[in-house]
Amino acid sequence: MASRVFIVRGQGGLYSSVFRKNGYIGIGFFKNDTFKEKWDLSSKEFLVKEYRKLHIDLDDRRIGIYTGQAHRFVNSITIGDIVICPYSDNSLLIGQVEGGLYFSDDKSSPLTWRKRVNWLKDKVDRKIFSKPLWFALRSSQTVFEIKQTEEVISLISQV
Repeated sequence: MASRVFIVRGQGGLYSSVFRKNGYIGIGFFKNDTFKEKWDLSSKEFLVKEYRKLHIDLDDRRIGIYTGQAHRFVNSITIGDIVICPYSDNSLLIGQVEGGLYFSDDKSSPLTWRKRVNWLKDKVDRKIFSKPLWFALRSSQTVFEIKQTEEVISLISQV
């Protein structure tokens, strides 16, 4: 199955239902209309430069955090990886990435940088996981990898 598990937070769980309904995960650090075909999305430095142009009011630390998460979404999450999307009610949506990066402004959400996902489990109670995983799920980051891969894979393997 998957070698890695990532958390992808759609604005604090606000968009998890949209993700489920439309079969994708997404981020919104950059808008679709700011993307240029010649962008080097593999370069974090390039993303920092472009993000700084859009958000001149932000300090370097915040720009680094946001572009790091965008870079992780684009370059670290790959086909076959497992993604967990927390809902705002503390339940979880769990799926497997089945497509690469694409851009859409279909109005289903403002999160226009997307990846296709096959949803495997819905409304999973986060309390069934171990304390380390439960605490990891409480992080406020938008996109991050967790280390409790076997625990998540064990859950999705259950019928």
